[in-house]
Formats: sequence, C-alpha cells, structure tokens
Amino acid sequence: MARIARYPLTSCRQRLLRALVLLALLASGGSQSPAIAAEPPHLTVLAYRQMAYVSPILEGFTQESGIEVDVISGLPDELLDRMSEEGSAGRADVLLTLDLANLAKAQERGVLRPISSVYLQQTVPPAWWGENRMWIAQSRWLKTIVFSRARLSAGVRHYEDLALPALRGQVCVRTSDTAYATSFMAAMIGQVGAAEAERWARSVVENLAAPPFESAKGLLAALADGTCAVGLDNSFYLARAQTSGQQADSAVAETVRVSAGGPGPCGESERAIVGISGAGIARHSPYPDSARRLLEFMARPENQVRYAQAAGELTVSVISKPAGEVMELPACADPAPPQSAARFLSAAPTIYAAAGWK
Repeated sequence: MARIARYPLTSCRQRLLRALVLLALLASGGSQSPAIAAEPPHLTVLAYRQMAYVSPILEGFTQESGIEVDVISGLPDELLDRMSEEGSAGRADVLLTLDLANLAKAQERGVLRPISSVYLQQTVPPAWWGENRMWIAQSRWLKTIVFSRARLSAGVRHYEDLALPALRGQVCVRTSDTAYATSFMAAMIGQVGAAEAERWARSVVENLAAPPFESAKGLLAALADGTCAVGLDNSFYLARAQTSGQQADSAVAETVRVSAGGPGPCGESERAIVGISGAGIARHSPYPDSARRLLEFMARPENQVRYAQAAGELTVSVISKPAGEVMELPACADPAPPQSAARFLSAAPTIYAAAGWK
C-alpha cells in the first residue's frame, strides 16, 4: 500500500495563501501562534476506489478550497488495519470505500467519527446514511440479472427466478467471499428471512452452469460465449463493459443484456437490492472540518453525477443515469435503506456455506 497520487496547490494559490498568512502575522504584531504560522491544512484520503473516478473530484476540491489532498490506495482491510494501528497518531482524514459490508466493518472497528453537516443532512436522504451518521453513501448500484440474448429471448426479471428448475445448468454467479456477496445476502435475509434465503441459495447452486466466478469479467465472458444463459452481478460491471471501447469487451457489449433484480425491479412487496459506495471521517482526523468540507463538496449534485457516472453507477440524491444499457434501469427512488441489512451481515456467510455456494 503506497501513496499513489497527490493533488498540489497551484503556485498562484500557494503564493496567495502564504501572503494571507504573512498579513495575519503582521496584524498580530508578529507573534507566531501555531494556528496562524502553520501551513494550510491538507487531507489524507484512504481509498478503495479506482483513481479514475476519484481524481477529478479531488482536483476540483483542491482548486476551489486550496486544501491539498493525499490519496493512499489499498484493499478495504488494509486501510482499516492502518487506521486501527495508527490510532491517534494517524494522518487519515477520510475513508472512501465500496459496499455496505466494508462501511459497517469500519464502523464496528471504531475508526470513524459521526458526520455533523447541515448541508449533507439536507442533500442526502436518510436512507443513505449509516447508523449514528458514522458514514454516508456517495453512489449506488443495483444487483442485476444479466443474460445472454443468444440463449434467452427475454431476461429473467426476479431474483427468485434464478432458482427455477427450468434454469438447471444455465446460471452463473460470483463467489460468495466478497463484500458485495455478503451485503447482497444480508439484504435478501432482511427481505425474505434466513430460511427462505437459504432455500433460494441452494436452488441457485443446483442451477449453476459453472463454478462461481472470481471476477465479473469472467462471469460476463461466460455469458458472452454461451457457457451460461443468465447471471447475477452488480449493474456497474456491464455498464463499464458496454462503454469501455475495448475490443476485449466487444463480445460482452453485443451479447449480454441486463434485466432487473427484484420484481420489476422496484415492485410493491420487494425492492431491488442496492449496493453502495460511501465515505466516513476518520476518528482521529487532524482536520475533521476540512474532511467534512470534502464530503460536502462530493455531495454537490453536479459532483454526485460526475462521480457516479464515471463508475457506471447511480447517484444517491439526484437523478442520474449511468452509461450503457443499464441506463434503462429504474432509479428505485425508494429503496430499502442499505443500513437496514447491516444486522444480517454476520449471517450471510452461514447461508452461503449451508447452500454449498463457494
């Protein structure tokens, strides 16, 4: 894990800020209190996100605020271990990560502090806040059903349909050892109960055309080459493949289509299961006010759109559509709050194990 980017102040802005510091010193009679003599604050962001999605937003924040941003990239557990080990001596200010499971783990490990912001409370609906306002969602996606139009004339629309005997030997899924899989099963338990979720998972395993895939790329390729007829994955993976312009994704873009999870997918009795990316302020942040300003900047409607669309995702509080055919998915304006599934996260691995879902 190493620093992978730094967004410095422009030389003009640096000169301006230093001039302001000098004027403050002169006005105070030359006394140098630490608060006045210190350099302007800079932020350290720990990120489990691709820099192509994050960089433009952070650059915009630096240009507007004059606050430098360091970005340290790592896997979720690496970042949380760093925050825990460094404690009050750490430099982390903001955590950016993917998925409810990782956000809930950060909260459980006590590395975040409550977010106090009138602007964020007014901008982001309550459904997209973590318990006790320890984190905030920044973008979302749907757990979608994807299918090969070469093998199915129409998409399977319901999660439950993946368990139908008619699909024996035709279903492809991802492995169960990811945060995405854990959060999905936790949400399903919340919707239908543990017993029904296990029954569904067992039936899906019986319908598998191949062992669960480690990557989305592998699953989509299996749909494109006809190994399987239908699969289950996050909506942003197909959106990215359809807009990448890379030859390797052309077969996927031409062959694979998206249906929707859940009834319709926003039915009356069940809702589509939603995944999120999110952020929190580090418990021991040296600059919590500046960290809050960054989260507020990212939550501006225009920045939500920019951030979400770059990743093929959806915003949390303004209307937006990702690229590709996934644009046709409804936004699910009233989704089940992701945090409502948090209490079932620990039960999810047990369900997968009982079903034989590797």
